[in-house]
Amino acid sequence: MWERILVGRNLSLPPEEPWKYPFDGDEERYPTITHTWANVQCSSIAAMGRYEAYISELDMLTYVQVNLRPYTVLRQFSLNNMCLRDQHLWRVRCPMICFFAVEWHLPHRVSNQFGVQQRSPPDHVETSVVLHKKNRQNNKSLINWKEHHIMWVDMWNAQRNA
Repeated sequence: MWERILVGRNLSLPPEEPWKYPFDGDEERYPTITHTWANVQCSSIAAMGRYEAYISELDMLTYVQVNLRPYTVLRQFSLNNMCLRDQHLWRVRCPMICFFAVEWHLPHRVSNQFGVQQRSPPDHVETSVVLHKKNRQNNKSLINWKEHHIMWVDMWNAQRNA
């Protein structure tokens, strides 16, 4: 995904370099997409201001600055199976949980990347402002994230079992 927007990505893709490590038949040893990245943009912004600067850059992107072409085989080498393993989940609208963070996965906003016609404007999905106030700093005493996020886990399970 990050190859398709101008913010938070490498400045240029290097020429395709062959994977220099031996293949022993284990597809888990194939490279991931990061194998192609070089020249990552450095930031001189203080650590506390980087997130705000990043969000501002994202907010200023225009439609023509985002490449929404469908995903195709773009590399000269095979990708690690881990990159493709869960393709059946790529288009699921659901909450994604990583410890304190819960973010909505909303692939309908970039349907073209999945070879599906893009609705314009895409369906609106209300994302909780409360979710974005959660962070490790304010929740240091919280250790049972499964219990804390039970509402989101139940939502995921209900969708999966539907």
